[in-house]
Formats: sequence, C-alpha cells, structure tokens
Amino acid sequence: MRSSIYGNRYASVRWAGPFLVLLSIVATSETAKGQNSLQELVSASKKEGRLVLMSGPSTWGFERGVKALEQAFNQKFGLTTQVRFVPGPDMGRMAASVLDEQRAGQKSSTDILASGLDHVLRLIKAETLESVPWNKYFPELGGERVEFGGQIVQFYTQIYGGLYNTKMLPDAGKIRRMDDLLNPKWKGVMAAPPYAGGPARAVVAVPGLDLERMKNFYRRYNSLLAGFIRCGEEERIASGEFLLFFPACDILSSIVEAKSKRMPLGGFVPEDFAAIEYKYWSVPRNAPNPSTAKLWVGFALSREGNRVYEQHSHNSSHLIEGSEASRYVNEMTRKGIRFTSLRATEQQHGLEAILQVRKEIEDILKR
Repeated sequence: MRSSIYGNRYASVRWAGPFLVLLSIVATSETAKGQNSLQELVSASKKEGRLVLMSGPSTWGFERGVKALEQAFNQKFGLTTQVRFVPGPDMGRMAASVLDEQRAGQKSSTDILASGLDHVLRLIKAETLESVPWNKYFPELGGERVEFGGQIVQFYTQIYGGLYNTKMLPDAGKIRRMDDLLNPKWKGVMAAPPYAGGPARAVVAVPGLDLERMKNFYRRYNSLLAGFIRCGEEERIASGEFLLFFPACDILSSIVEAKSKRMPLGGFVPEDFAAIEYKYWSVPRNAPNPSTAKLWVGFALSREGNRVYEQHSHNSSHLIEGSEASRYVNEMTRKGIRFTSLRATEQQHGLEAILQVRKEIEDILKR
C-alpha cells in the first residue's frame, strides 16, 4: 500500500511539471494583456529586472551595441534592467528552437525573436507569438510597421540591389536594369549568392517580373559568374576578390558598414528589381520577460533609441525619420526608382509559390 501511494505521488509530480510550466506561460501572457499603458508596462518591466537576447550577433550590433542600448534604455525609463546577450544561430534555426521550446512547455531561450519573412509566417501559423498592442504603448511606431495584429513589428528595411567595388569598377554604379548585368564586360568579376530567396519573393510581388523572365535572366547570368559568396561576406567585394555582387541580401547595411570601415563599396538598385523587404521582431508567448521585451523593442524603434541601435548594428528602417534607410530610399525615389514593399501580411498566401520559384532558380545556379 505504501509503495502504491509513493508511485501515485511520483506520477502526479511528473505530470504536474509540464502543466505548471504551461500555467506559468499562460499567467504571464494574461498579466501582459492587463497592461493598459506605457507606465504599467514600465512598472511590470521593473519587476522582471532582466532581459535575455539570443540571436545572430549582428542583429543587435554585437556586445557593444547591446551595452550601449542597455544604458540608454535604463536611463530613459529609470530602470536597472540587466541584459544578457547570447550569440545564437541564424534566424531560421532560432525560430525553430523557439517553436520547439514552446511545444515542450519550456520558456523561450530569448525574450525577443528576430526573424525573416519566411520564418514569421510559419511562427504565426503555429501561434507562437504574442499579439502586442504596440501602438497603444508606442504611438510613434505608426500602423505600417506593425503586422498581424501586433504579432510582429518591422525593425529594419532590407533593400534589394547589387554591390560593387567603387575603386576598381566604378562603371557598375551606372547599372539601371537587370539586363545591364548581362553585358559580357562583367564576365569573370561577378559573384552571386548561392540561394535565391530574394529573387523568388520579387518574382511573386514586383510588377513586371515573372518566373520565366527571371529564369531566362539567371541562365545567362550564371554563365558570366566568377563564383558565389554568401551574404555577410561583402568584404570580398571591397578587397577585390570579386568586383560586383548581385543580388545582395541588403545593400544599405553593407554600404553603411563599409563606410564606417572606409572600404570601397557602393550599391545600385535596378529599377526592375526594386523591392524592400523587412526583418521582424516579435515576443514569443513563452518569453521569460515579456514586459521588458516589449519595452525594449518600443524603445529601439523610437527615434531616440534607434539612433543608438542603428549606430552599432547598421540595421535601419526607412520608416524612421532621419534614419540611413529613409535617406537612401528617398534618394532613390527622387531618381525615379519605385520600390515594391514586401510586407509579410501581403506575402502570406504566396509562401508556397515563393518556395517553388526559389527552388527553380537555385537549380539553375547549381548547373
């Protein structure tokens, strides 16, 4: 009889563990929903006292960027929040990790998740993210940056285009259309990324582009390429290993970083490939410190906080007045470039088509 009682107790504890974790997540979410003002959010953040950030290092401008933002954040709200930054995997693997943690009834390993368009659509479908009334707390954000009922908020603008070595190949700055890249004079100096997510999304959304036209372009373009480099390796263009890179994942952040390092790197935007995409911040429903996460995101996206964030991360939103991205987009617009905005909200029903187009383009690149 005694062993039977102990066995039941053990079974109860074993069952209760995941339940209590889940109950804690629900309770945290309900508490967050009860915050009706910015001041209430600040008060809740003060009780949490900490923030955990796990992401690729460049998302936050490495350790120095986190420290600078932490100091400005605490000063702004009169807090003593301790921020722990942990360099993590790329956005895709990080999103998968947060989803797995939630399904296991565990706390998220990060309070704020940085994701690309493909990732957020999957997370939203899996009901992984909290719906946050961003504009109630931070009216300055405006409605355009907030998507899917507050589940995601844009934190930087990714501008499609190409990069070139301004010292060794200045003529590349005159490129105006995609077909200009097919000139035989560029043969042997050009590189491309081995993946095609950006071109696939452009095919689905940009007026005048279609799959057959893009495939024909890549068949000819592929024969002129000298090699492949990954996004984040743009220094290989500035060093002269390659002289031209198209399509770059994000030309603006590369140009800004190159300028800070005095590297000869410039960019161009073909008018028939002019698109802007976004990277998103979100608060997982199982975030350990959800109130601080929301307060941190709102501050980082304010004009005051974004000056600190942009200085260290080189990530910029064109919807923030005075930002590098807003100046660049305005300059290109004055030159006649008309950008297509690839917001997740409009792309959600085309995900399968995007994946299929990407596969077909990448198959051409492998030949």
